Amino acid sequence: MAAQGKKKPRERGRKSGGHNNGYGFWKGRGWYATDPNSKTPRVPLLTEQGEHLKSPEADDEAKRAYAR
Repeated sequence: MAAQGKKKPRERGRKSGGHNNGYGFWKGRGWYATDPNSKTPRVPLLTEQGEHLKSPEADDEAKRAYAR
């Protein structure tokens, strides 16, 4: 009888674990930062002028907004 509950270690393929950058784009809504410790899990990313980033092509601007 084989031992139950033991798993063979992964040798190839994708590694398990989180792939969260801390921000993401929600289609039709715009760019948001994810904060699991906050009361609101998604915080909108804003430009330097205070406008919400809504363009899916604005990845570089979203990185800068997340850094602020």
